[in-house]
Amino acid sequence: MNSWMQIATEEDCKYVAKHIRLDDKNEIYASSGELPITALLKGIKYSELPIAIYHKNKCVAIFGVVNWGNSGCIWLLGTDDIKLLKITFLRHCKAVLSFLNKRHKIIHNFVDARNTVHINWLRWLGFNFINKQEKYGHEERPFYEFVRIE
Repeated sequence: MNSWMQIATEEDCKYVAKHIRLDDKNEIYASSGELPITALLKGIKYSELPIAIYHKNKCVAIFGVVNWGNSGCIWLLGTDDIKLLKITFLRHCKAVLSFLNKRHKIIHNFVDARNTVHINWLRWLGFNFINKQEKYGHEERPFYEFVRIE
């Protein structure tokens, strides 16, 4: 594992929850009605290998994959400081995703239709958008279902 990636901890969750991107906070609430800390703690509890991404000793994002039957449900939540690590982060994303796809041939989830940063990133990673649910989750907002099959 790279020095800028570590196994995510409860402390990482607390830090990210306190500094979370507004779009991520809105997406969490729209889908589940939960607070960011609750979603993050559940994420690291249920993910096989929850990863914290660091920049200058600060956690800037956490991601993981939760087993979902024969597939994996991928997630990532971060702070605005992930932009400080943009080139390094993007340089490694496809390799990390390829590694995750070896464990789960099908990786999927839903993304808030308002979260254009995540939508563009998911497209760049090669995910396919297969469905738009007009009334998804706690707030019944539009969300896109996305999938990547290796």
